[in-house]
Amino acid sequence: MKRFSFGLIAFILVFGYFYVPQQIPVAHGQDAAAFYKGKTVSLVVPYNPGGGYDTWARMLAPYLAKKLGARVIVRNEPGAGGKVALNRLQKESDGLSLIILATKAALTTQIFDEPGRKFDLRQFNWLGRVSQDEYPVVVSEKSGYRSIADLQRAKEVKFASDTPTSGKAIRPLVMGRILGINVKLVSGYSGSAAEILALQRGEVEGLSTTALTLKPYIESKTLFPVVIMDRNRIKYLPDVPTIYEAKKLSDREKRIADIALAFDAVGRPVATTPNVPGERVAFLESALKKTLDEPDLRKKVEKSGEEVTFAPGKEIADNLNTLLDFSSEDKALFGKLLSIQGY
Repeated sequence: MKRFSFGLIAFILVFGYFYVPQQIPVAHGQDAAAFYKGKTVSLVVPYNPGGGYDTWARMLAPYLAKKLGARVIVRNEPGAGGKVALNRLQKESDGLSLIILATKAALTTQIFDEPGRKFDLRQFNWLGRVSQDEYPVVVSEKSGYRSIADLQRAKEVKFASDTPTSGKAIRPLVMGRILGINVKLVSGYSGSAAEILALQRGEVEGLSTTALTLKPYIESKTLFPVVIMDRNRIKYLPDVPTIYEAKKLSDREKRIADIALAFDAVGRPVATTPNVPGERVAFLESALKKTLDEPDLRKKVEKSGEEVTFAPGKEIADNLNTLLDFSSEDKALFGKLLSIQGY
């Protein structure tokens, strides 16, 4: 009996080792997938509906929802060129809020530590870039201007902008500095739709926003492009010169143009909030990349006149950090150009 008992015990032990299921640790991605399943994720657009960023968000949302296993809603939260939304999102840490934004205004706000800033771009988790925009400078039909030479002869040219330090401000100011045009900013517009309406009404004469937003107005000849604020010409505007071609630039002028364009090189990035667990950040970045690889989405993007140009989150974070480490000389130069108090 003792012999039988010992044999039975040995058999049970061996069987248990080889055949009883072992506890397998769940991968981080599976943890994150379980977290997002059935949840609601907000994709924040810090501008009014109707602009290029809003268009991108609404194209992304249904495809991103499938990759996340969640419901994705687009939430417009305009104010101060993105500052209002970024200040609020700075306090969140669960990964249930994403933001797609133009980083120019946020960068200048942080570089010059403007009043009311509560966000830190370094602390946000950057998931990747969906596209990289092209930026013409246009003038209205009502203005009577049609060329750089027209603008150079004008006593003053009024340009629309949302805030005094956004890309819509930086580009015309840099153009004016380099090409000898007296640019006057008229800030406070709520977004591209309001700015274009101001052009059509004759409140302002010029604007620089995305090529996607401006294309239908350029094609209908209600807005006229005069220069491209980029290194390369735009495909549908092959005869419009870049800022580098508009004149022979001095070393100083080239430096000004290089810095201004560095703000735009970040493109249209998507981020989630600070202090989100690493496995959720990785899951979100993977979901964004897979979303941008969807053939149906790419067809919609192409139809809209845009192009997917994904860049990983680390590359976006590195670019932003480089810009946030402005030299004192460049800070003084741009502070003066943007009429920031103290410069």
